[in-house]
Amino acid sequence: MSVLSTLALLVTTAAVQSKPKKADCVAELEAEIAGLKAELAELRLVRDDWRARADVWRECALASLAPVEPPRHQAYQQAQAALLGQMAQTQQNQAALQQYAAMQDGRYLGTQYRNQGLLGAQALNPERCNCVPSRAQVWAASDGRNY
Repeated sequence: MSVLSTLALLVTTAAVQSKPKKADCVAELEAEIAGLKAELAELRLVRDDWRARADVWRECALASLAPVEPPRHQAYQQAQAALLGQMAQTQQNQAALQQYAAMQDGRYLGTQYRNQGLLGAQALNPERCNCVPSRAQVWAASDGRNY
C-alpha cells in the first residue's frame, strides 16, 4: 500500500468512530421537546392570566358606560312613537274639521232653500231637490207670457 491509501484508511476509520450514536441524538431531541413543552405550558398560563385581566377590565368599562348613554334604538322608538301620536292627532283634527265644514255647508244650503223657495233650491242643488213646483211658481218663473 502506498502512503496515501494508508492515510485515507486511517482517516476514514477515525471519522467513523467520532460520529455520535443515534441513541444519543434521540435522547437530545427528547430532552429539547420536554423543555419546549414546559415553556409552552408556562406561556399558556401567562396567556390565561392576561385574558382574565382583560375580561375584568372589559366588564368594568361596560359597567361604567351603561348608565351614561341609553341605547340608540330606544331613543329612536320613543321618537317614532311620539311622531305617530302627532300624526294620529292631526288626522283626528282634520276629520273633525271636515265634519264641521260639512255641517256648515248643510246649514248654508238649508238657509238658502228656505230663503229662495223650491225653484231656488233646485237651482242651488238640483240633485238634492226632486220637487215639482207649484203652478204659481211656474208662472212666476216664466217670461210673463200667458199661454
